[in-house]
Amino acid sequence: YRGGVDSEGRPVMVVVGAHFLLRCLDLERFVLYVVK
Repeated sequence: YRGGVDSEGRPVMVVVGAHFLLRCLDLERFVLYVVK
């Protein structure tokens, strides 16, 4: 599914996917920090 493009012409799906991956990595880092 491609919901158009963002201001730089990239597919929005790619941008959202990258943002989601970054949030997942941040969440994992946060969990590791709390577990220590």
